[in-house]
Amino acid sequence: MNRSASGKARIDKAESAAFFLLAAAVLSRLLFAGRIGPEGMGYLSEGLEVYALVLTAVGQTAARATASLVRSRVGKGHLKSAHRLMKTALWMTAGVGILLGVFCIAGAGILSESFFLSPLSYLTLIAAGPGIVFLGVAGVVRGYFQGTRLTTATLQSYFLQALLYAAAGTLGGALFFSYGEKVAALLRDERYAAAYGAAGVMAGVSAASVLTLLHLTVIYFLTRRTAAKRRVENDVQYAQEKSGSLCRLFPATWLPFFLCALPGALVLLCDARIYFATANAQESAYADWGSFYGKTLPFVQGLAFLLTIPFTGLILSLAREWSRGSGQNYRNRFGIAVRLSLYLTVPAAFLLTALSGLLSPALYGGEDAVMQTTMTVAAVTLILLGTSQLFAQLLLRTGHLPALILAGVAALSGQAVVLALLRRAAGMGIEAAAIAWLVYCLLLLILQSLLGCRVVRLRLSLLGDLVRIVLCAAIAAVPVYLMAPPLQGVIGAPAALAVSLLVFYLIYLILSLFTGAADLYHIDRIPGGILLVRIARLFRLV
Repeated sequence: MNRSASGKARIDKAESAAFFLLAAAVLSRLLFAGRIGPEGMGYLSEGLEVYALVLTAVGQTAARATASLVRSRVGKGHLKSAHRLMKTALWMTAGVGILLGVFCIAGAGILSESFFLSPLSYLTLIAAGPGIVFLGVAGVVRGYFQGTRLTTATLQSYFLQALLYAAAGTLGGALFFSYGEKVAALLRDERYAAAYGAAGVMAGVSAASVLTLLHLTVIYFLTRRTAAKRRVENDVQYAQEKSGSLCRLFPATWLPFFLCALPGALVLLCDARIYFATANAQESAYADWGSFYGKTLPFVQGLAFLLTIPFTGLILSLAREWSRGSGQNYRNRFGIAVRLSLYLTVPAAFLLTALSGLLSPALYGGEDAVMQTTMTVAAVTLILLGTSQLFAQLLLRTGHLPALILAGVAALSGQAVVLALLRRAAGMGIEAAAIAWLVYCLLLLILQSLLGCRVVRLRLSLLGDLVRIVLCAAIAAVPVYLMAPPLQGVIGAPAALAVSLLVFYLIYLILSLFTGAADLYHIDRIPGGILLVRIARLFRLV
């Protein structure tokens, strides 16, 4: 592998690891819901979404901006400037993190009562503050390692944070929930058990951030001498860039990435604010929102992030084709990426719909009507969200940031209006939040396609592929939907879920192979694709 190909592989791995962290963070909410219950998830949502906002819009974008700037200087042999840029970015993000953390802790009471309309959520906001301080700093160090080709350190950091996020959050929730039960008994208010459990989860998540930064710091100091020696021996720059120019350069590079990530990071905070503002003192408001936020959405968002991982390399190759001006090659590869993405996301969406009544008994040992109702609405957003993730990454890689920003802002505004109308005018319950989420994903996909039409080049033939994939997934979902309830009564919910998954995918794979829904010439690009190609060869389908 030549040096250029090796560098592209490193970028691919780092991008995949970033999506893995996002998927793990989202899917961890399923574990948290099992420890603190739906009402606890309702109190947790504000603090956890503020943390996620900083993680996505500050931490991840700082990593991307730092990696881009450092990589360009390392490529030119300007190693000392790359190191100075890292230090400049480190101090700037540390300052931003401290301000945000202090604001979150000091303003917890005002934010929870006046803005989020959830007074007991102040505990989670206080617990989120310490973790927020370190997210930007960790992002800069990750970006520096990625830019200097120490990708292994970046990958270790992402996977470590994902593991700690789930483990520490679950442990903290269990410990604080037990203490909250004592407080609730003393104050004769059961809400405090859920509120303290939520604060415990948030404290664990913050601890995960601190430990992740500690891991990055240790690696930095272990490699510092080697890096310093390399700078002395190999730097070809006559004069380093001045600190003043770097102080202007980093924010200018980081800001567009921040604006691209901000609308998507604000969606659930905006939805929670509107939902609680229109709750009219409903006792079940926090539990209903917690079921939607902690049980339904993790499946949709988590699977969307996971199913984007196989396409990070293909997105990079698409961006290179675009930069070369190879129109025909770009259009062909784009169609391949979209078709393969649909081949994964469409059956996953149908499966979630078919098993909406089985998921809660299998995972939590009891029925959850809110989860079942909202899942039937939100499952289709997996297709929309998965496709929009591809479009967003491609627009980002090809420099079409204004289109990405406008699409995000417009979709955020549109879904907020829809949620407010459904709650106030139609008087709908938690179903309104699921419908608003569907509207957001649909608007985002449509607007990305329209505003980024130079990049998003769809062919009419893709419609036929989509119809075949949808028919195969729908046919496979019917027997699963019919067999799941009686099977649950015979062998139990967990075993019924496992059998249903196996039956669905066997039917779907067989149908897709014989109907041509599977793109057998390119399906080896996705996990398990090589096995499908071998099966197709046995039946002389390819």
